[in-house]
Amino acid sequence: RGLLGDDFVPSRVEFKHPRQVAESRYVEVFGRLPVFSSSRHAISLPMDSLDVPMLQCDSDTAALCIERGERIKARLSEENSIVDEVREMLLLRPGYFPGIEVVAEKLNMSGRTLRRRLREHGIGYQKIVDDLRFALAREYLQGTNMRIEQIASLLGYSDPAHFCHAFRRWSGCAPSQFRDGLSLA
Repeated sequence: RGLLGDDFVPSRVEFKHPRQVAESRYVEVFGRLPVFSSSRHAISLPMDSLDVPMLQCDSDTAALCIERGERIKARLSEENSIVDEVREMLLLRPGYFPGIEVVAEKLNMSGRTLRRRLREHGIGYQKIVDDLRFALAREYLQGTNMRIEQIASLLGYSDPAHFCHAFRRWSGCAPSQFRDGLSLA
């Protein structure tokens, strides 16, 4: 759960030994009843968990991501709107920017309803994601010595070139030029 989030439930859990405590305790810990007296000890993950970046496995990187996210969150408007709720949700898992359907489900609404509510505030989901990525990118470029490749990965880009292209679109310059401009100032 530390790597995949509090709502993570393995698809299967197996133990070689027989049940040792009440079934409810296993369900509490694993979210499901394990198979006992199996030929192996195993925890199987759902296939979609492979799509979730596990940045938290490096405690220093996770701490940095959380700190930077908290900084940005502090700058956000005090008004508690659906836009703020979406931003908050996106900042909870550093480096993981799920699709609108996933966020809508977490907010107990359909993707269509979330799109409509965001439109009422004059913003789209992708704009929120891009704004957060741009803010985080500036934070990482200004406040760390991380390589561009690392920053791209932290922002959910599989290819640093895609990150560089997006950053140029957001700021008018390449990430390295942005960082160099800071050191000249």
